[in-house]
Amino acid sequence: MAQTGFPLGLNGESITILNDSGTTAITAGDIVASIACDDKFTGTAATARSSYAAGDIRGKSALLANTYYKTVIGVALQDIPADGYGSIALEGVFLHPVDANVEAGENVMFNISTGNKLAPITDLGTTAVLGDGNYIIGKALTGGSADGKYIAWKLTL
Repeated sequence: MAQTGFPLGLNGESITILNDSGTTAITAGDIVASIACDDKFTGTAATARSSYAAGDIRGKSALLANTYYKTVIGVALQDIPADGYGSIALEGVFLHPVDANVEAGENVMFNISTGNKLAPITDLGTTAVLGDGNYIIGKALTGGSADGKYIAWKLTL
């Protein structure tokens, strides 16, 4: 049976990306979204495996709302300079502020209009939510009673 999938990391918890913003650094802890970056890998298994480069996966801070591809791909593990390389987490537990009351166990999403904050899934319907309000990126492990309160949450893409 021919192999059709290839691991990009040994543990699957992080990956190197290119910050393709051109002018804006990604700060450690920023939620990162992918940008349009189609057909970076060639069409056959052998050539896809040999042609992969870290710059093939491109992202920017999800705060750059007008130029994102509407897909959260992780959380920055370090500061990544504009047009530089760095690592993002594909899973893990993080601390971020919320933009409204969030209960422990509730699904959360990223809300562009409130900065690098999480929104409770009950806020569906606003056009300011990444993925038009339908994109859950994790689950709250603790609760936050009001805007600006921090929660522990599990990144679940």
